[in-house]
Amino acid sequence: MEPLDDELEAHGFAARPQTMLKLAGGGAPRPGILDKDQGAADVAQKVDAGYRLFTQGKAAEAKEKLSQAIETMRRNPATFALDTSNTDVAFRAQVTLSLSYKQLGDAANSVAAMTELIRMFPARPLPRNAYGPGDEGFYRDVLKQVQAMGRGRLAVTAGDTRAVIFVDGQIRGVGSATIGDLVPGLYRVFIQVPQTIGRQYEVTVGANDESKLDVHYDIDDVLWLSDSWVGFQFPNEGDRGREGKLAAELASRWSPGAGKTAVIGTVQLQGKPALVGTLYANDGSVVFSAAVSVAEASEVRLRALARFLADGTPADGLQIVKGNAEPAEAHESAEPNSNWHTSSKVIGGTGVLLMAGSMVAYFASPADDHSKPTYNNHRTPAVVAFCASSYVAGAGVYLWLRDSRSVDPLAASLIGVGIGSILSGAMLFATKEDAEPGFQRETYRHTGTTGLIVGGVGVALAGVGIYLMNSERAYPTVSIVNGSGVAGIAGSF
Repeated sequence: MEPLDDELEAHGFAARPQTMLKLAGGGAPRPGILDKDQGAADVAQKVDAGYRLFTQGKAAEAKEKLSQAIETMRRNPATFALDTSNTDVAFRAQVTLSLSYKQLGDAANSVAAMTELIRMFPARPLPRNAYGPGDEGFYRDVLKQVQAMGRGRLAVTAGDTRAVIFVDGQIRGVGSATIGDLVPGLYRVFIQVPQTIGRQYEVTVGANDESKLDVHYDIDDVLWLSDSWVGFQFPNEGDRGREGKLAAELASRWSPGAGKTAVIGTVQLQGKPALVGTLYANDGSVVFSAAVSVAEASEVRLRALARFLADGTPADGLQIVKGNAEPAEAHESAEPNSNWHTSSKVIGGTGVLLMAGSMVAYFASPADDHSKPTYNNHRTPAVVAFCASSYVAGAGVYLWLRDSRSVDPLAASLIGVGIGSILSGAMLFATKEDAEPGFQRETYRHTGTTGLIVGGVGVALAGVGIYLMNSERAYPTVSIVNGSGVAGIAGSF
């Protein structure tokens, strides 16, 4: 993707994560967890280790440990916010960091860290049993300086009535919050709707001023911004229909008056994964769109895709999905096929009806009379018909996955065959006929074991197909800059 990003940046787009984060500024909705391998217990251990190093006079080592712990807490508020005991860890880390700087003779950073502590915990004094009289005196000196500053206010609207609002790790409201008497400085706001990892924001509060944070949670909840990747993460394929509208709304928020926004994502073209670039107008409508096969995504073609998004110029290797130069075959390969859409319903429905009819025929047919020397197999044709019909229904599932979900042919085939096998195996097992005691004649259908094997194979095939379907999913990115915008892509192919 690097050649694509380079070419887009050269044409005035914001393509790299660093550029997009700079454009978004403090209002960038960063995820509530950026480091999944960092737990609260790990951070608490680092803070304890930093405190021990400080008490041993090893201020430089203490500073490193404590800085790492504080940075981890800032990057992952969802890990720490809900447990109030973590505020004690944050307090201890900040105090000890300030005093470590003081021990090193770094007065500027020592005062800055202590000012940050007072801003975060304005009414909480130093514990005398943990720090010395000189440390407490330093704290009081900085406190006097802070008290001479003006005060500011912060008003937060979460955009969701269920959202819990944390400011510097402390709960301040639900849905909305207004906090006054704030020491001027940078405040970290974390907003979390239950069952989500939430989003974090940075807001600067000035003296004698009111700062506002108005969150568009319906957008921010699907927007992912990190140091390495920026993009939309939609919970399902249906939500992707909002892509153009969301991109346009971000453009108006991050760059008022911006014109068009580009989004890069993935589609299935003729059964193969492809990168698709779409240019959206400021109302969310498609201006034009083109794709390049992932298998053929050379540097030349990636740069050609970028130039197409910049000025609409087609090039060799690009398939025009939508636009003035739209070829019919490219359009048909990217848009849902109406014939397939109809076929999936007809074939799937036919399979279900045939299975239902087979079940009726099975129960309507007379059962075998084991007292007679010959086997009465009136029910066997119904079993055979049901098994065959189950694969017809599986074919309908295959067509539906290819049409409605653009699933790769292999994954769709595995799922379709798997479903047919599961249904067949269940029927074979349910209709097995064991030998009746006292009768020498063997039964006709020894299908119990066969049913278990066929059904087990079906479960395995469907499971592999579902895995492949989900593992192929990738997510588009988005960004805006002075009248234009772009998005990147992340995922596996």
